[in-house]
Amino acid sequence: MNIIFLAAHYAIWHYTRGIHEVFIIWKNIIWFVQSFFSIKLLFKTFFKPWKRLQEKHYRSEGISEFVTNIIINTLMRVVGMVMRTIVIFIGIVCLLASILSGFFIFGIWFLLPPLSLFVFIMGIYSLLKFFI
Repeated sequence: MNIIFLAAHYAIWHYTRGIHEVFIIWKNIIWFVQSFFSIKLLFKTFFKPWKRLQEKHYRSEGISEFVTNIIINTLMRVVGMVMRTIVIFIGIVCLLASILSGFFIFGIWFLLPPLSLFVFIMGIYSLLKFFI
């Protein structure tokens, strides 16, 4: 009798509060991936130099120094765009993977109790078949 009572309470928890907790965990994982990769911030700073690496221009320098500064600053902006593109791509792939894995986990979560019961019954059946 106690096992039936326990199984009923587990099924109620599994399909009510358990689903809610899995959804909260999934939402936290998605928030973490967004925060870790800072995709929105990377789009906002897409044309900025990488790691603020840039040359300062002083008035006393000649035209060759001015051109050198423009080339270096342009190169650092291109490096910044390339690095941000790579990080944005990796972030979007990880975000899509976490979203798809959440759907997969929800599917498994719904099927877990009946699947466990089926495996248990098939194990008992196999044991009885072996001994009989």
